[in-house]
Amino acid sequence: MNLKMLKKDLFKKKSINLILLIFVMLATTFVASGVTNVFKVMNALDDFMEISGLSDYVILTAKKDAEEIDDNNKKIQEFLENEKSVENFVTDEFIIISKRNAELENGKEIELDYTTLISSFDIKQQKFYDKNNEEITDIKDGEIYINRRIYVNNEISVGDKIRIFSDNGYSKEFTVKGYTKDVLVGGDLIGTYRFIVNNNDYAELKENSGLTEGYIYSVDVSNVKEFKKAYNDEDFSALFTAAKSLIKTSYIMNMIIAIVILLVSICLIIISAIMLRFTIIFTINEEYKSIGILKAIGVKDSGIRKLFITKYFVISVVGAAIGFILSIPFGNLLLKQVTDTIVVKNNNEKILLQIILSIFVVLIVTFFTYISTGKIKKFSPMDAIRNGNNGERFNKKGRFALKNKGMRTTTFLAINDVVSEIKKYLVLLIAGVVGIWLVIVPVNTINTLRSEKIGAWIGIADCDLVIDEFIADELVSKSSKQVIIDYVNENEKKLNDNGIKTDNVFMEITFKYKIRCNDLSYQSLALQGVGTSTDWYMYDKGAAPKYDNEVAITHIVADEINADVGDTVYITMYNEERPFVVTAIYQSMNNMGEGIRFSDNVELDYSALAGAFALQVDLYGEPNEKEIKNVKEKLYEIYDDKVDVYTVEEYIDIMLGGVSHSLESLKILILVVVIIINILIVVLMQKMFLIRERGEIGMLKAIGYSNRKIIKWQTKRITMVLFVGILLGTVTSTFISEISSGQVFKIMGASKIEFVINPLEVYVIYPVMIFVVTVISCIITMRSVRKVDVKDVNNIE
Repeated sequence: MNLKMLKKDLFKKKSINLILLIFVMLATTFVASGVTNVFKVMNALDDFMEISGLSDYVILTAKKDAEEIDDNNKKIQEFLENEKSVENFVTDEFIIISKRNAELENGKEIELDYTTLISSFDIKQQKFYDKNNEEITDIKDGEIYINRRIYVNNEISVGDKIRIFSDNGYSKEFTVKGYTKDVLVGGDLIGTYRFIVNNNDYAELKENSGLTEGYIYSVDVSNVKEFKKAYNDEDFSALFTAAKSLIKTSYIMNMIIAIVILLVSICLIIISAIMLRFTIIFTINEEYKSIGILKAIGVKDSGIRKLFITKYFVISVVGAAIGFILSIPFGNLLLKQVTDTIVVKNNNEKILLQIILSIFVVLIVTFFTYISTGKIKKFSPMDAIRNGNNGERFNKKGRFALKNKGMRTTTFLAINDVVSEIKKYLVLLIAGVVGIWLVIVPVNTINTLRSEKIGAWIGIADCDLVIDEFIADELVSKSSKQVIIDYVNENEKKLNDNGIKTDNVFMEITFKYKIRCNDLSYQSLALQGVGTSTDWYMYDKGAAPKYDNEVAITHIVADEINADVGDTVYITMYNEERPFVVTAIYQSMNNMGEGIRFSDNVELDYSALAGAFALQVDLYGEPNEKEIKNVKEKLYEIYDDKVDVYTVEEYIDIMLGGVSHSLESLKILILVVVIIINILIVVLMQKMFLIRERGEIGMLKAIGYSNRKIIKWQTKRITMVLFVGILLGTVTSTFISEISSGQVFKIMGASKIEFVINPLEVYVIYPVMIFVVTVISCIITMRSVRKVDVKDVNNIE
């Protein structure tokens, strides 16, 4: 009997049950894929580091001359041999190349946006893996594996030829074998690439190319904090140093998609649970007669509740099963960007977790069903006789009267319905708020990453265009400020001679210095602009350094050495500690937030030169977007296409791993999901209202109301609630952005971020799009009132 009743009930309200099933399916799909991907990425990163053999601490240095080993590297090796916290260390070599040293077989330059290392594949520092997650154990002579980003951005395929050459006339051609999954430089925030070849080819490159060489020190330590303190107390020159935790942080951009999907999953679960409760309570209220009769013939409350629980259990099982099946390809699609960068194995564990999460969704639905059916205890057999009424009403159904309100009757009815029974519309209100959050947070993040302000937050001066000629390594090797000044002046003259008027042409030069305050030391990236002024930069506290004994430091450095504005710090240069007064604290998302900003007047030790940003160009006047685009095209002609030219926003997007493009595609997906959710909620609610209010609709028709007016009444209710929900979501979206994606900026080194709001997008386009589509779906659904007849007035409560 129970089976027949269940079957009859499932087919009685097919559309309502179908919508609930879709909700459960969507929730399961997003939860199973979102949670699994976050879990998978976090664990995969740890596994990837372990199987790759990544040490606790890694130090990269350049050789200053052609000697077998220079003084700086000798000191580092002696330190590692004698430091008590060091358990073991290994040393490997690499060669440095830039865009000027590599091209494809057709003569096309390779887009090497960062410094690129060439290593042998069987170095002691770590293991390498191919795109199939297999360890690379053999490379033949003449073969090369390249970085994944280079592989994708240059549209390179297996079998293509790459030529490596140098200024001394050396040249060698390699066949691309594929791309590597390289744990050390695979993160989007690591500004370095790496190619790998075999021992024979590496030896040949080292012997004949004359390219700059360097060392990788991989250090296993007993206590990372103790080792870092001891290392920072020394005065070493290094290109890059990082603990395992920092390398893991460099993969944070790979986490963003998984985290956003996880947030969508949580919101879907909440909406589904509220929607389920709303549906169950509505169904129970509509089944008062059946429930009363069942009680009258002796069926207990538990037996009646079991019927409802069984029904929604069946719906949840079917929905979760479909959602589980969909979560596999959907999760793999979302995970693809990550799996292209890191080694991800143990797929059986992933499937098991997705099954557990699908079961979890079923249990949540069942739990909410059990709670929601508690109202059955309040029904009595007399309710069946009295058509669901107990004969008493102590409250007004309306909150205010129509008299003298000066509004249309349909508007009055809509407002009165919402105000009188706000709980009924709560789920739509929540969906409106959460839906707007899910859409606008990625939009705010993208707009911020692409805004003019991002340059200041990265810690570079504002400009119109960036010219990357890929000669940073060459400038570094000459260790001379005058060489860099000459380079900047030559390019400024070149631009002016070709009709491009400029206000300023300048470069950021980077160093690696030890800074100390009292007994705390830190090895930090340091910057000095050539052709800039310190007052061009943004400072959170204090004033720009002006004199040769003043510096500004980032929040990260200030925290590391416990320094503040007004304190005296000591920076090691020219083999001695020199005192500087901290005049300002600033933030930077470059190099995970570390930095020292020197004034223009300081004569720095250029033997500690670590690198240089690309050439920045501030055009004359205030050119518009079209004029900047025209200059950009002209620059390619002037430099014979041997440079890359970017706007400052494009240049920074490359520095941040192109995360804004990933979020762009994710934004569209979320927008579609939010619109679908709103449509499903509206259709479900309206169909329920239509069932419950057939009597009222019949009465309105009896007193002369047309179908059009009744549709207006029904639509205005939904419109009002949705409008309030969207308004609340829009107003609070900036705050939600700060506590969600804002935390990612903080991990990257920003102390605070003011999200850039595009009013047209945030306040008009997306809210209106969601609003209009939802209202249209409401109008279409409510066309069903035409089927309601005047005789249905007999069904009125």
